[in-house]
Amino acid sequence: MSRLHLAPTCCVLILLFVAGCAPTGERTAGYEAEASEPPPAEALARAEQVADAVGSELMSTLTEELLEGGPVGAVRVCSEVAPEVAASHSVDGVLVRRVSLKVRNPADNPDDHERKVLEQFAAQLARGEALEPHAQVVEQSGRRTLRYLRPIKIMEPCLNCHGSREQMEPELLKLLDERYPNDTAVDYREGDLRGAFSVSIDLDDG
Repeated sequence: MSRLHLAPTCCVLILLFVAGCAPTGERTAGYEAEASEPPPAEALARAEQVADAVGSELMSTLTEELLEGGPVGAVRVCSEVAPEVAASHSVDGVLVRRVSLKVRNPADNPDDHERKVLEQFAAQLARGEALEPHAQVVEQSGRRTLRYLRPIKIMEPCLNCHGSREQMEPELLKLLDERYPNDTAVDYREGDLRGAFSVSIDLDDG
């Protein structure tokens, strides 16, 4: 991809690109049971703010690297910076991560609840329905937890790193093979579901 082509599209690429590039912290505990209460407004707003903040911080760093170093440079930054960004927002009963049904990094494998929601997103997309964030209160290890997932879809620029391997640059393939030997986050098409930002908030904390 040339820098001229990348520049007008990099902002929409960032949130999609980072969903599968790097470790995002510890996995949450498995889904246990639905709670009867609706998502508390304050906790829901906090989950949205956390997802926004993580995306914004990653956008700032990766936009510069995509323009300067292209996809290869962005993969390097993503693997080093993204975990730090996620960890900085995973405090005070909050855990944020990126998850997918087709992972690049094993740390992004979904837990049972995340997989269930991702499969719902995929089914909705297959029916031609618009995707909206999913928020639900569940009982997790005996504690009430808000689970918030914001879907991420593939756009054309993402195919540089998540499309057909046959069309990727040799340097990028070499880097991906070195860092992610079991990579399954390839062969996407524009409009496919890439994954989701997943935010968990402990409602019983404090």
